Amino acid sequence: MGKDKRKCPKCGEITGQHSIGKTSAGSSRFRCTKCKREYTPEPKKWRYSEQDKKEAMKMLINRGTARGIAKHFGMHHSNVLRWAREEQKKRQ
Repeated sequence: MGKDKRKCPKCGEITGQHSIGKTSAGSSRFRCTKCKREYTPEPKKWRYSEQDKKEAMKMLINRGTARGIAKHFGMHHSNVLRWAREEQKKRQ
């Protein structure tokens, strides 16, 4: 990653941007020494495939629990519940 991408989004400072680690998604985190802002220049998006969503909905219809389904896919149970609400709204 070049210096041009390590520009503080708050104060615009280019120098004094120090790496402070990575996010759980693997994106680099930086801290501006001038304003102390911590930021991720290019955050990665979390996204589950449509196939995973369809399979989770099938499991939910077949009396699976949201927490059990989420554990199976390695995600948070709120994703499963949100997808179920979205499906219900589509069918109304």
